Amino acid sequence: MNGTSFASPNAAATAALIMAVNPGLTPTDVLSIITNTAKDLGSAGWDPYYGFGRVDAGAAVTMAATSRRPTGRRRP
Repeated sequence: MNGTSFASPNAAATAALIMAVNPGLTPTDVLSIITNTAKDLGSAGWDPYYGFGRVDAGAAVTMAATSRRPTGRRRP
């Protein structure tokens, strides 16, 4: 597998891991963590072939765990 068929489940799983270590994060926080910890591939920064790069779940979870957002349950 390759391309979005392979990338989408990896990104979703990484988002789930991020929320597991810090459920107080917002969806915007999760997106920011995933994009800021991705391993850049191809041209520097975002590009149409690689996007933000390869998801780095380990780095993303580490960043989420050290985030300053509250880690408690969010109120509805």
